[in-house]
Amino acid sequence: MDDVRLVKISRFLSKHLRHDPGGLGLTLAPGGWVLVDTLLAACAGHRMPFTRAELEEVVAKNSKQRFSFDADGTSIRANQGHSVEVDLQLAPATPPAVLYHGTGHQTAPIIAQDGLRKWAATMSICPVTPAQRGQSGRVMVARSSSKLTRRRWPLQAICSTAPTTVFG
Repeated sequence: MDDVRLVKISRFLSKHLRHDPGGLGLTLAPGGWVLVDTLLAACAGHRMPFTRAELEEVVAKNSKQRFSFDADGTSIRANQGHSVEVDLQLAPATPPAVLYHGTGHQTAPIIAQDGLRKWAATMSICPVTPAQRGQSGRVMVARSSSKLTRRRWPLQAICSTAPTTVFG
């Protein structure tokens, strides 16, 4: 499958598994799961037909690991970023000593002042190893819509006021 089709299918799945399952007539089961056969039929019925093989390729090649199949491959779900209410049934884990949070440069001063708050996303904080973070005790504020902001903020100023649950 070419990259254009792969991205088109991935975006369609993201929209409907994360934000609008009802738009395809789907209901997410506990854990956010949908039967693969039901999903394929619903997509075909809404002018977006694709095969099981194409679906497997989208899941395998998605660099952000947005989707996963259950153990027997009969169901699929979006792994994160839902705007619809869904319990992904993930077990809470103890957060590591250092966490990173990427945000636009215009939001960083507000986070530094007020701490992180839960919004619509189910998870927005991820653990980072010392090798990945590059500079101890600091966090890099990620990109806004078109620019990468290179300002750094002390991690404790960003995270200390927000209760955080990390899933692993």
